[in-house]
Amino acid sequence: MGGLTHHVAHPGGRNYARFPMNANEAEARRKARCFPIGHTPGPMTEPKLVQSREHPRTLDLRRFA
Repeated sequence: MGGLTHHVAHPGGRNYARFPMNANEAEARRKARCFPIGHTPGPMTEPKLVQSREHPRTLDLRRFA
């Protein structure tokens, strides 16, 4: 098993003013947001299923049971 830390936006706070010009630039932007360190190592327990009344078929991983 592997793990990584993924940032939704650039971790340095950069804001891109335009869309990527080609596939190489898009790939470079994706790689800048992923780091192979900072994840939780080792085995983890499976989260308990807690059904929400609002969204009964969605597993919300933000809630701890």
